[in-house]
Amino acid sequence: MAAHLIRLKLTLLRNQLRGSVGQTVGLVLSIVGGLFVALLLVVGLVYLRTLPVDDAGTWVTVAGAAAITAWLVAPLASLGSDQTLDPGRFVTFAIPHRQLVTGLLAGSLVGVPAGITAVAALGTVVVWTRDVLSAVVAVAGGVVGLLTCLVVTRASGTALAILQNRRRFREVAMSVGVVLLIGVSFVPFMVTRASSR
Repeated sequence: MAAHLIRLKLTLLRNQLRGSVGQTVGLVLSIVGGLFVALLLVVGLVYLRTLPVDDAGTWVTVAGAAAITAWLVAPLASLGSDQTLDPGRFVTFAIPHRQLVTGLLAGSLVGVPAGITAVAALGTVVVWTRDVLSAVVAVAGGVVGLLTCLVVTRASGTALAILQNRRRFREVAMSVGVVLLIGVSFVPFMVTRASSR
C-alpha cells in the first residue's frame, strides 16, 4: 500500500512537469525555493551547534512548534483543491486501517514541504549530537518530529474535508489560519527578546 501511494505521488509530480507551462514553472520554482530554504535551515542548525545547549534547545523547540503549527494550518490553503491522499477517497476500499495510515504517511513524504521538513528534522542531529547516545536519541527525535508534522497535517486535512461543506466554514477557517500564522511569526522575536534579558 505504501509503495503504491508513493508511486502515485511520484506519477502526479511527473505529470505536473509534463503539464502546462505554468504548472511546470510553479513546480520548478517550488523545488528551487525548497532547496534554498533547506540550505538556510542547515546553516542555521550548524550555527545553533555553537551555542550553549540550553539556548540551542530553546531555538530548536520554538522552531519545532512553529513547524507543527504550519503543518496544522497548511490544509487551509488547499481547501477546494485536489486532495489526492484524502483518507475519504479510500473509504470504499477494503484496506486495513494500519496499512492505510502507513501508506498515507509514506505518500505524504513525497513533496517539497515534506522534504524541507525532513532536512530540518534530521538536521537537528547536528545541534544535539555530543556523543554516540545523544546522536541516536537525536535521530529518533528528528524522525518523531517529522512524523508528528505529517500526522498533524493529515488529521487537520481530514477534519477540514468533513467540515468544509458547512456554511461559512471556509471564511472562518481562513481567518483562524491567518491569525495563527501571524502569531507564529512573532515567536522568534519574543524568544530573542527573552534571551537577551
